[in-house]
Amino acid sequence: MPGRTRSATATAPFKSATKWSGASYGGHGNWVIGAPDVLLDPGSAVAAEAERIGAQGLRVLLLGSSDLPVDAPGAPGVVTPAALVVLEQRIRPDARDTLDFFATQKVSIKVISGDNAVSVGAVAGSLGLHGECMDARHLPEETAALADELESHTTFGRVRPDQKRAMVHALQSRGHTVAMTGDGVNDVLALKDADIGVAMGSGSSASRAVAQIVLLDNRFATLPYVVAEGRRVIGNIERVSNLFLTKTVYSVLLAILVAWYLGTVLLNSAWTRDQAERAAIYGEMYEILADELPWLWLSTSTVMSAAQGNLENWDPQAGFARWNIDAWTSQSR
Repeated sequence: MPGRTRSATATAPFKSATKWSGASYGGHGNWVIGAPDVLLDPGSAVAAEAERIGAQGLRVLLLGSSDLPVDAPGAPGVVTPAALVVLEQRIRPDARDTLDFFATQKVSIKVISGDNAVSVGAVAGSLGLHGECMDARHLPEETAALADELESHTTFGRVRPDQKRAMVHALQSRGHTVAMTGDGVNDVLALKDADIGVAMGSGSSASRAVAQIVLLDNRFATLPYVVAEGRRVIGNIERVSNLFLTKTVYSVLLAILVAWYLGTVLLNSAWTRDQAERAAIYGEMYEILADELPWLWLSTSTVMSAAQGNLENWDPQAGFARWNIDAWTSQSR
């Protein structure tokens, strides 16, 4: 009767693994809604009609009654079709240009979805992604075999969350750098293990928490700008690295020249002069090292200060026997 309501005696929430949800109303029946290719016999006429509609790029859901309560161990059991619910899938207007950009950059695009494989393949084809479509329920579990399938197919439907993560690992095993985009809880595993995880700002909090990049404007077209910014940063790092490499080579060569100069000119003549001249030579040596090679100054400051103390106590006539060994040891510590 119009306006009459009934209370559900049991409910089954939607799960990515089962692809359906439902509610039981005691003696008034059990109702489920979900994927036709999961709830129906693939050879039935209704399943064939749902497949035909899905090939047009439309999303199809089945509403039907089941012979088992939705919380029963064998649910949903045998499902009797009642209606097909057809939903139009809206494609973002900037999606085609974004995919074309990545194609010019030699980036391979893989579409993985929990929807029907035929429907996902039709949507991907409308965006210019031509390639084989595969139902993920037929994918192998072994990593090498899975990687082979990923190399030969472009679109995958009915993908479970654990399969998304396995796909990421399979591509990485072939030496690929993998970027994953997603916005739902079922994408968290793949987003976390991908080299680059990209989440939408309007997505679930879990996906935003594990992603390295969050698109606050929810626009897939932002990714080319992200790539350009990353390349700019890498270019700057390379230029700075070249600068420091040049400075390092210059410093090493300068250190060699200074060492040769000090060893052949200054040190050979220092001991023949009076104490004032020796102090001046020592100051010149120290300033050269401190000004030109700061890193060497840090490592040699202790030794040089000890040498200064010993040089002041050195007697040319007695040779090295009267060096202040105690001061040297304490300074070296």
